[in-house]
Amino acid sequence: MELLISGFGIFTSFILFYYMRDLNKSNRLLAAFFFTTNFNVLYFYVMVFSNNPFWEAIFFSHFLPLTFLVSPLLFFYIKFSFRPAKFKWSDVWHYSPAILIFICSIPYTTLSFEEKYKLAHNLINESSIYSPETVAFAFYFRAIYRFGYTIFIFAYFRWVLKKSKSEWGAERRTNPSFRTWIYYLIGIQFLNSILPFAYISTIPGFSFSSINQYLLAQKDILFRITGILVFSQNFVLFLYPKILFGNLTIMENKPAETFVDQLKLSINKKTNEPVVDQQITELLAAYLPQKTYLEKRFSIAKLSYDLNISERVLSNYFNAYLETSFSSWKNKLRIQQAVKLIEESQLKYLTIEGVGEMVGFQSRTNFIEVFKEHVGKSPSEYLKG
Repeated sequence: MELLISGFGIFTSFILFYYMRDLNKSNRLLAAFFFTTNFNVLYFYVMVFSNNPFWEAIFFSHFLPLTFLVSPLLFFYIKFSFRPAKFKWSDVWHYSPAILIFICSIPYTTLSFEEKYKLAHNLINESSIYSPETVAFAFYFRAIYRFGYTIFIFAYFRWVLKKSKSEWGAERRTNPSFRTWIYYLIGIQFLNSILPFAYISTIPGFSFSSINQYLLAQKDILFRITGILVFSQNFVLFLYPKILFGNLTIMENKPAETFVDQLKLSINKKTNEPVVDQQITELLAAYLPQKTYLEKRFSIAKLSYDLNISERVLSNYFNAYLETSFSSWKNKLRIQQAVKLIEESQLKYLTIEGVGEMVGFQSRTNFIEVFKEHVGKSPSEYLKG
């Protein structure tokens, strides 16, 4: 059952990456976080319960550093959800434990298969936790590191909530659903950071022998608790469809308190104030030179995230202020770029389909239809003059 949970979670991480990778960088980090948390369950099972010499040897010597990436990935997911940014060299220290374990693991990757298996087997069944021959200390260090890092993430999240409220004001408060989602992830990580301490006491040579004997008998229960926690994390994700298909970090001016309020907010009303429309115009003027609209998966959710403006406000801006839809606005910009490419004689090097792909269209037919709608001619007719 735990293997199915782990496999389902790893599969979910690929779904997350596929659907969300183009919205913002934090989505890719969330997918990586889900992959590593579920991989940890698989790693735990292989090392403790599988009794398979091949997999014990492979997982111990090659995949131990991966288990140190869970907490940093959660931290950067939270960080980039609030403020899109690029990784800096100063961020490397968050990954320093994983890098250190990777460097220390390099000598073990060159050992023979028999030596790798013996090393892994001794770590789980025979050696002292402080034995340098089996680097069991890495397991102890991982438990302390994950526990401490989870406390740090919680403190950071509380701090960034307070800071964002003071910077953005009431109009851009963090969506309560997003706060609940992050608190849930932190809670799961906190519980999973405590369980390794219980398991470590089952390793022969560890102190507190009375506790050792009790937990040794409960070793499978500890693993199942870990599996249940990770499964709940995978399951709860699907209760937040906005994580998959939209933006959870931004909310409207006022939270909907009742079902009727939610229904009212779902109706696209033209209520933007002139000053808001002007601000959006200025933001778009600075944003458009990036030509993000040429990306195939460019959407109003992506624009909402990049400009830090709710989708409803943006939709009102396009419908009321520009008197067009977001889709028409996006296609107009894409066709303008396509015309520019054609006038620069790019068709000498590209087909019509190639030009369409360069400006973000999914198919040749769709590109020709939209081009003709905006220009009055097909791309080939326009080329002929």
